[in-house]
Amino acid sequence: MKTFKTILPLFLMLIVFVSCSDDDPVEPVLVYTEGELLGQELVKITQEQRVYYATSYMMSTWSNGEVDLRYDEWEEVFAIDGQVMKIGETYYNLNKLVKYDIEELVRDSKTIKVLNLYFEGLQN
Repeated sequence: MKTFKTILPLFLMLIVFVSCSDDDPVEPVLVYTEGELLGQELVKITQEQRVYYATSYMMSTWSNGEVDLRYDEWEEVFAIDGQVMKIGETYYNLNKLVKYDIEELVRDSKTIKVLNLYFEGLQN
């Protein structure tokens, strides 16, 4: 019985020691929203093509398929931070972006590239 009393505390200490040992650290999995992925894509494209200005359009699609379009910001400087884009003084959620394109325009005898962004959400 004396041996059992000696072994039992040692066994319990071993169990506590093993259960408290450090596991391998788990790397966090980054999950991006569609807007964040679009933001990353737009940053890459605008840097590669040297696009410094953007025009934003708000659009609404009617049940008959007709599309209403209105521009909000016209050839303004822009910045992208995650899924948020600032064009001029207006902020846009890139999760609402329907499509985009890059257009070359001539302004004061210089060719500039403008990023055209089309967002869903025009209030009729």
